[in-house]
Amino acid sequence: MGSLCSLILPKVDLHDVNIRDVQQRFKLTAHEMQVLQSKFNAIDRDKSGFVDFQAFFDFIQEPSKELLGMVFKLLTNLPEAEFDFPSWCTGVIGFCMLTPDEMIRVVYTLHDVDKNG
Repeated sequence: MGSLCSLILPKVDLHDVNIRDVQQRFKLTAHEMQVLQSKFNAIDRDKSGFVDFQAFFDFIQEPSKELLGMVFKLLTNLPEAEFDFPSWCTGVIGFCMLTPDEMIRVVYTLHDVDKNG
C-alpha cells in the first residue's frame, strides 16, 4: 500500500531518459521528482507539457522577468521560450543552487554584452 503522499503527488515517468538524467544529475529521490512534477503541473495550466517564462514568473510572483528569464535560459542552455519538465527542473534547480556571488557574476555576464568588462 502506498503512502498518502503517493496518492496526492503525480506520477513521474522515471523511465524517460531526460527525466532520469535530471534525477541522477541532481541526486533526487523519486519523491522529490514527484514534488517537482507537482509544481510543474501547477504552472502548466493548459496541460501542454510545456511552460513558458510568463507562466513561470507569474507563478513565482517575480516582477523582474527579463533578467531572470536570461538567467534561466543560461542555466538550461536552451534558446526556447518554453520548457518541458526535465528542462524546467534543470533551470529551477540550477537557479536555486547559485550562491549570491555566482548570481552577481551571471548577471554581470548577461549585461556585459560586448565583453569589455
